Amino acid sequence: MPGAQSQGRAASMQPLGKNKKGHHPNTPPLWETSRAQHCQAKRYSWAMKNMTVQELLAAYASGERNFSYANLRGADLVEADLSGADLNGANLSFARLSLANLSGANLSGANLNKANLSGADLNGANLSFARLSLANLSEANLRGAVLSEANLDYADLRCADLRRADLSYAKLFKTNLDGAIGL
Repeated sequence: MPGAQSQGRAASMQPLGKNKKGHHPNTPPLWETSRAQHCQAKRYSWAMKNMTVQELLAAYASGERNFSYANLRGADLVEADLSGADLNGANLSFARLSLANLSGANLSGANLNKANLSGADLNGANLSFARLSLANLSEANLRGAVLSEANLDYADLRCADLRRADLSYAKLFKTNLDGAIGL
């Protein structure tokens, strides 16, 4: 029956940019974020801009500071200087940022799950609502950083400097805080 075929075909077709469950691929599941964050991430998932490390560093060197919603998943930014950069909502999951200078950077709402930020300078950085699950922040300088409502579940913050850091409403389930300063 022609009607049945067209009905079945229409039901099986997915809108462009969505996976089988109808979710945008860059949108975190609702249980990982608040409803407001989820909706914001869904709105901006279309705006997620892919960029290479070379493009990022060249743009930063030329004076650009706005890298909001950049897709830098797995980027190798060891010892990079990105102080004052706006990485709001950026995808930096699995990124290597050890010893990087991110002082004063805006990383609010950024995905830093499983990122290596060991020894990184995050002095005064905004990490509110950031997802840092399983991230390595050992020996990181988080002095004066804003981590309010950040997800730090299973993160490694051994020997991190947390003096004057704002950890209000941060998720700290099984977070390793051994030797952390300022608690």
